Amino acid sequence: MDGDERYSIPVPARFRCAPLVRLPWGVAELPQLLRGAGRAEAALADQLRRGYGVRHCLLTDSARSAWALYLQATAAGGEILMPSLMYTPLTVLLVNCGLTPAFCDVETDFCVSVRTLDAAAATTTKAVLVQHMFGQMAPADKIWEWARGRGIKVLANLVQVPPFVEVKGRLPGAYCDAGFVSFGWDKPLHGIYGGALLTNSDEVFEKASRQRLRSTPAVRVARQLVKALALYRWKPCFSPAHWLLSSMRHAYLEHDEVEHFYEEYPDDAYRDYVPGGIHRWQAAAAAALMERSPDLVAGRRERAAHACRLLAGLPEVSVLEDREYPSTYLYFPIVLDPAVSRYRLGVALARRGVESKWRYYPLHRLRKFAGFRAAALDNTEDLWRRYLLLPVPCASPADVERVAAAVTESVAEVKSGRYRSGAQDPEER
Repeated sequence: MDGDERYSIPVPARFRCAPLVRLPWGVAELPQLLRGAGRAEAALADQLRRGYGVRHCLLTDSARSAWALYLQATAAGGEILMPSLMYTPLTVLLVNCGLTPAFCDVETDFCVSVRTLDAAAATTTKAVLVQHMFGQMAPADKIWEWARGRGIKVLANLVQVPPFVEVKGRLPGAYCDAGFVSFGWDKPLHGIYGGALLTNSDEVFEKASRQRLRSTPAVRVARQLVKALALYRWKPCFSPAHWLLSSMRHAYLEHDEVEHFYEEYPDDAYRDYVPGGIHRWQAAAAAALMERSPDLVAGRRERAAHACRLLAGLPEVSVLEDREYPSTYLYFPIVLDPAVSRYRLGVALARRGVESKWRYYPLHRLRKFAGFRAAALDNTEDLWRRYLLLPVPCASPADVERVAAAVTESVAEVKSGRYRSGAQDPEER
């Protein structure tokens, strides 16, 4: 296992530009966000139905609860075909609820396609999981037609997709049997957690509506609120202390991005899981932020387009520009030339006060999922080793230019051999 797989990017000593994710609200806006909490659930459910194009919506305390609600209500079983670049806790939940994962490849836009699904599908495949990775929209219309012709259910993980984003003239709820959204801090709405199960099926809605939901205590929401502010709103203020402590321990902040964490995640974490209902504060915040979503998406697209133009002349870096299917740029990924070490580039960026990271360890590489079927995963393996996420979507125009300049300088530094690390480089151990 090489350094890129074992270690995260060091924490910047300071942020000259915004972190990867920044909340679009602060303490001063909380009264406005939480106003009308008693009536927020009905308003939020209506907004979600319209925003994702579905008939039914059930609110929960998280996307994970929405998945559990669907799986327990439908007694789903059999094999689910899914990308290997996927969130480990969700996959453990699928297994604990009786599904058998099988892993398929992704295209160079990090999303599954009819080609990758068809190459991995088998007679045992009962459902496919469609992930719109980093806000890049997958070809949901083509996947829907492909799955319907084979009697396969389509479960859409919409946690990185904002509302009111169309695929071929229709909202994404039109292309799935069930969809799942989140209002987490690093999701499109940047809420205080919470989630929802979306469906056009009357049967699924009726069965799910009869399921028991545990209550979500106010103290838990309050803790999530404080943590969200500390990690995403006030993060630049705390970053020097984080950097100092992690340097003293020769450790890094983003421990949850490395392989050993995923191996240690309990295999039976959701064996007796009871999904939770949404708290009125969570619903109120999400309902208020839904109204801002179109403006937030437009801003992310504008900044991403600017970054794409600035990086266009850098041959060692590839960017994801809008193709046939749009991107909402929840995150801004770049793919590096194999000659440029991802770890070393991340260190060089950190020294320039620019945060970068990667998300998701390939599931097929983990011992806990080693026994499950997997197709050829060439793009997954290649992308996993070469991509980085940059702080572009939430940055100011000046920050975007600083990020692009830092990338250009850091690539030149790494390629020239002038690379120097503030911590011992795992590749040199």
